[in-house]
Amino acid sequence: MVLTLNKQKIAQCFRRSMESYDEAAIVQNALAGRLVRALEELPDTAFRRVLEIGCCTGVLTEMLCRERQVRTLFLNDLVP
Repeated sequence: MVLTLNKQKIAQCFRRSMESYDEAAIVQNALAGRLVRALEELPDTAFRRVLEIGCCTGVLTEMLCRERQVRTLFLNDLVP
């Protein structure tokens, strides 16, 4: 069975809830914090270029940039 996603519909639904997303995204915020803590094991040189796919409202991006110096950051998401 092949699952087909309607990217336009997903983006439309996200746009409607974007203002309240960060407050409601409890699991996403916790996982972002956990990921950033796990990245403490990596050397600073590992953050010259970072690609984040599905950056959403930027919760992980902000946490990462507070903790590490990122030289080049590539962000990707359905909603600009």
